[in-house]
Amino acid sequence: MANQGKTRVLIVDGLRAVREGLAALLTSEGDFEVVGEADTEADALERAVTLHPDLVLLDLELPTMDGEAALRRLREAGVTAVVVALGLSGDTARQQRLINGCCRGYIQKGIHPQDVLRTVRTALGQANA
Repeated sequence: MANQGKTRVLIVDGLRAVREGLAALLTSEGDFEVVGEADTEADALERAVTLHPDLVLLDLELPTMDGEAALRRLREAGVTAVVVALGLSGDTARQQRLINGCCRGYIQKGIHPQDVLRTVRTALGQANA
Protein backbone atom coordinates (compact mmCIF):
# COMPACT_ATOMS: atom_id res chain seq x y z
CA MET A 1 0.00 0.00 0.00
CA ALA A 2 2.10 2.80 -1.35
CA ASN A 3 0.02 5.97 -1.56
CA GLN A 4 -0.54 7.33 1.97
CA GLY A 5 -1.72 3.94 3.20
CA LYS A 6 -4.31 3.55 0.45
CA THR A 7 -4.99 0.15 -1.04
CA ARG A 8 -4.12 0.21 -4.76
CA VAL A 9 -6.90 -1.43 -6.80
CA LEU A 10 -7.11 -2.78 -10.35
CA ILE A 11 -10.68 -3.41 -11.56
CA VAL A 12 -11.12 -5.96 -14.33
CA ASP A 13 -14.59 -6.30 -15.81
CA GLY A 14 -15.99 -6.47 -19.32
CA LEU A 15 -18.62 -3.85 -18.57
CA ARG A 16 -17.62 -0.22 -18.22
CA ALA A 17 -20.60 0.55 -15.98
CA VAL A 18 -19.51 -2.15 -13.51
CA ARG A 19 -15.92 -0.85 -13.47
CA GLU A 20 -17.08 2.72 -12.93
CA GLY A 21 -19.54 1.72 -10.20
CA LEU A 22 -16.92 -0.25 -8.29
CA ALA A 23 -14.39 2.56 -8.70
CA ALA A 24 -16.86 5.12 -7.34
CA LEU A 25 -17.77 2.91 -4.40
CA LEU A 26 -14.18 2.16 -3.43
CA THR A 27 -12.80 5.68 -3.85
CA SER A 28 -15.68 7.10 -1.80
CA GLU A 29 -14.29 5.17 1.16
CA GLY A 30 -11.08 7.22 1.16
CA ASP A 31 -8.68 4.33 1.78
CA PHE A 32 -8.73 2.89 -1.74
CA GLU A 33 -7.04 4.20 -4.86
CA VAL A 34 -8.14 2.77 -8.21
CA VAL A 35 -4.87 2.65 -10.16
CA GLY A 36 -6.28 1.01 -13.26
CA GLU A 37 -9.11 -0.64 -15.09
CA ALA A 38 -9.16 -3.35 -17.74
CA ASP A 39 -11.83 -5.02 -19.82
CA THR A 40 -9.85 -7.93 -21.27
CA GLU A 41 -7.52 -10.56 -19.90
CA ALA A 42 -4.58 -9.18 -21.88
CA ASP A 43 -5.12 -5.66 -20.53
CA ALA A 44 -5.57 -7.03 -17.01
CA LEU A 45 -2.31 -8.93 -17.18
CA GLU A 46 -0.37 -5.97 -18.57
CA ARG A 47 -1.79 -3.53 -16.01
CA ALA A 48 -1.35 -5.90 -13.07
CA VAL A 49 2.32 -6.43 -13.95
CA THR A 50 3.07 -2.72 -14.50
CA LEU A 51 0.84 -1.08 -11.86
CA HIS A 52 1.53 -3.48 -8.95
CA PRO A 53 -1.93 -3.25 -7.34
CA ASP A 54 -2.59 -4.52 -3.82
CA LEU A 55 -6.02 -5.77 -4.88
CA VAL A 56 -7.46 -7.03 -8.17
CA LEU A 57 -11.23 -7.29 -8.61
CA LEU A 58 -11.50 -9.86 -11.43
CA ASP A 59 -14.61 -10.57 -13.50
CA LEU A 60 -15.05 -14.30 -14.08
CA GLU A 61 -16.98 -13.73 -17.32
CA LEU A 62 -14.43 -11.75 -19.33
CA PRO A 63 -15.24 -11.44 -23.04
CA THR A 64 -11.79 -12.69 -24.10
CA MET A 65 -11.10 -15.44 -21.56
CA ASP A 66 -12.70 -17.24 -18.66
CA GLY A 67 -11.84 -15.42 -15.43
CA GLU A 68 -10.48 -18.57 -13.81
CA ALA A 69 -7.97 -18.92 -16.66
CA ALA A 70 -7.13 -15.21 -16.37
CA LEU A 71 -6.49 -15.70 -12.66
CA ARG A 72 -4.05 -18.52 -13.40
CA ARG A 73 -2.25 -16.32 -15.95
CA LEU A 74 -1.95 -13.51 -13.39
CA ARG A 75 -0.36 -15.86 -10.88
CA GLU A 76 1.96 -17.35 -13.52
CA ALA A 77 3.12 -13.79 -14.33
CA GLY A 78 4.08 -13.29 -10.68
CA VAL A 79 1.23 -10.99 -9.70
CA THR A 80 0.93 -11.25 -5.91
CA ALA A 81 -2.06 -8.97 -5.37
CA VAL A 82 -5.05 -10.14 -3.38
CA VAL A 83 -7.69 -11.23 -5.89
CA VAL A 84 -11.43 -11.06 -5.32
CA ALA A 85 -13.55 -12.63 -8.05
CA LEU A 86 -16.63 -10.93 -9.51
CA GLY A 87 -19.44 -12.97 -11.01
CA LEU A 88 -23.10 -13.24 -11.80
CA SER A 89 -23.50 -16.76 -10.54
CA GLY A 90 -24.57 -17.80 -7.10
CA ASP A 91 -22.75 -21.10 -7.75
CA THR A 92 -21.34 -21.77 -4.31
CA ALA A 93 -19.26 -24.74 -5.51
CA ARG A 94 -17.44 -22.47 -7.98
CA GLN A 95 -17.02 -19.78 -5.34
CA GLN A 96 -15.53 -22.27 -2.90
CA ARG A 97 -13.20 -23.69 -5.56
CA LEU A 98 -11.94 -20.18 -6.30
CA ILE A 99 -11.50 -19.29 -2.65
CA ASN A 100 -9.66 -22.56 -2.02
CA GLY A 101 -7.43 -21.72 -4.98
CA CYS A 102 -6.07 -18.25 -5.58
CA CYS A 103 -8.93 -15.93 -4.64
CA ARG A 104 -9.58 -14.44 -1.25
CA GLY A 105 -13.23 -13.71 -1.88
CA TYR A 106 -16.15 -13.70 -4.28
CA ILE A 107 -18.55 -10.85 -5.01
CA GLN A 108 -21.80 -11.73 -6.70
CA LYS A 109 -22.71 -8.82 -8.94
CA GLY A 110 -25.79 -6.99 -7.76
CA ILE A 111 -25.19 -7.37 -4.03
CA HIS A 112 -25.51 -4.39 -1.70
CA PRO A 113 -22.56 -1.97 -1.80
CA GLN A 114 -21.85 -2.51 1.90
CA ASP A 115 -21.53 -6.24 1.22
CA VAL A 116 -19.03 -5.47 -1.55
CA LEU A 117 -16.97 -3.40 0.87
CA ARG A 118 -17.22 -6.05 3.59
CA THR A 119 -16.00 -8.76 1.19
CA VAL A 120 -13.10 -6.60 -0.01
CA ARG A 121 -12.02 -5.65 3.49
CA THR A 122 -12.26 -9.25 4.69
CA ALA A 123 -10.13 -10.39 1.74
CA LEU A 124 -7.54 -7.77 2.65
CA GLY A 125 -7.57 -8.92 6.27
CA GLN A 126 -8.73 -5.57 7.58
CA ALA A 127 -10.00 -5.68 11.15
CA ASN A 128 -13.09 -3.53 10.60
CA ALA A 129 -14.46 -5.74 7.84
